[in-house]
Amino acid sequence: MAHWLSKSSYLRGWQCPKALWMWKHRPDLRRPPSPQQLAIFEQGTQVGLLAQQLFPGGVDCSPRHHHAQEPALAATQEAVQRGVPAIYEATFMHEGVLAAVDILARDGDGWTLVEVKSSTSAKDQFLEDCALQYHVVQGAGTNVTRVRLLLIDNHYVRQGELEVDRLLTALDVTDEVLARQPAVRERIASLKGTLNDAMPDVPIGPQCESPYPCEFKPTCWKEVPARSVFLLSHIGKKAFELHHNGIRELKDVPEEAGLTPAQRLQVSVERSGRPHVEAGPIRDFVAGLRYPLHHLDFETFALAVPPFDGVRPYQAIPFQFSLHVEDGPGKAPGHLSFLAEAGGDPREEFSNTLLRSIRPEGDILVYNRSFEARIIKELARDLPHHASALRGLLPRLKDLALPFARHWYLDPAMNGRHSIKSVLPVLVPELRYTDLEIGSGDLASLSFAQLMAGRYTGDIQQLRNALEAYCTLDTLAMVRVLRVLRDI
Repeated sequence: MAHWLSKSSYLRGWQCPKALWMWKHRPDLRRPPSPQQLAIFEQGTQVGLLAQQLFPGGVDCSPRHHHAQEPALAATQEAVQRGVPAIYEATFMHEGVLAAVDILARDGDGWTLVEVKSSTSAKDQFLEDCALQYHVVQGAGTNVTRVRLLLIDNHYVRQGELEVDRLLTALDVTDEVLARQPAVRERIASLKGTLNDAMPDVPIGPQCESPYPCEFKPTCWKEVPARSVFLLSHIGKKAFELHHNGIRELKDVPEEAGLTPAQRLQVSVERSGRPHVEAGPIRDFVAGLRYPLHHLDFETFALAVPPFDGVRPYQAIPFQFSLHVEDGPGKAPGHLSFLAEAGGDPREEFSNTLLRSIRPEGDILVYNRSFEARIIKELARDLPHHASALRGLLPRLKDLALPFARHWYLDPAMNGRHSIKSVLPVLVPELRYTDLEIGSGDLASLSFAQLMAGRYTGDIQQLRNALEAYCTLDTLAMVRVLRVLRDI
């Protein structure tokens, strides 16, 4: 039984009809999902399985594989007729549109359609998802009386056994779903036509990244120049306006484009090809640092389902730090580090080791102070016996990102960004994250989360070595960047 659209392809077309056409006719152009995207999918699957516990006695009608839809359709109809209390992955077809419902729960003479998301808020794409499901299920002859979104409650704090009924909170979206029905019907007809026609001409726009990064972006953006207007810091949707008006290169952005002072400076630097350096504020910043100087970086992981007592959904849990300590300006730094063992809650040992490693005097230099400060405050909240010592670190935190965030140092090659990964290749080109097996904080977080969950399938010691190398480079990079600033 052929179908024109599935739920996922409909939502792809809702975001961009050109993406839907390429997905159908040019799948070879798809960019494979990143490890981070795959982890998000996996987390969503786990939350969906937990949600089934709230609807006991249900029948699972999941297809055995992607193409086994006919047995799933038949099993769903049989379950509906039997009057079971709930159906998991209930599958329906209506006028060539296929949709699988996370949970269909018996509700008197009808059914409640339940969509489960591992998000903490109701987003527009979730409502569109529910609206499409309602259209298909109702059209297939099954009476839907209510539509509910199950979302993560980020106020929940785990204590003991996981309480799924408190982890997940229900939101009734029936009215919003009903209001969308005319538009859903029109869009289905339009998207079916798209699949039968030539590739639609859709200019690049915000839909290339929102609500999801498009897997065909490299194809559609191949004519965008390397030094494009999209490099302009905090430009947002205005970059598309400039691009479509023929202003493609960053250096060509005119004065009358309504830029902020920081954006005007970036354009000026782009045109000159030379860095902008304000020596006075940089020297004052460097001179104000107190020694011994602790270069500190944390790595954390966060999960939708709190893994330990006292943890909220998506709370960042520190599992690693790197610390380079300089006794004086330019002196060779010593290095200390911590990497938690997999299995248990790492926060106690992390805090103990951190407090032992940081000396009672001197500043603590971090890159993006707000992150490390937030983690320290949360540790102080969750570990009251360490609260005083941990809070004592906060006044000592200094931010190495400041000279770059305030544009005291701005190089064209930083592309309007001031992260350590944008600054390091410019100031210290011999140090490269690209040389590492793990080259980003997101990948470090994902890898350790897999290790904690027992789902990591590679060599564990090799992974631990890669994590150590990555975090060590973060603080060594700070040492070397500061060395460059000292010489200004």
